[in-house]
Amino acid sequence: MASRFDDWTRRYPATATWHGWSNEEATAVRRRAARLEQLACDLAGVAPEAVERLPWTARALATARAAG
Repeated sequence: MASRFDDWTRRYPATATWHGWSNEEATAVRRRAARLEQLACDLAGVAPEAVERLPWTARALATARAAG
């Protein structure tokens, strides 16, 4: 999750006002996302670091979007 937020932060820096989040709001969103990730991983019995997309995921998502 951290890498996704890092990518988002690079693409939409604090000076990009159109995304609608202030720095304080973005920090709060990151904290909430980290808590949710931890809760979901605790329920699944895995560490957040162990979660990754499988090789077939991109293809499956593209197929689902195309079927839309």
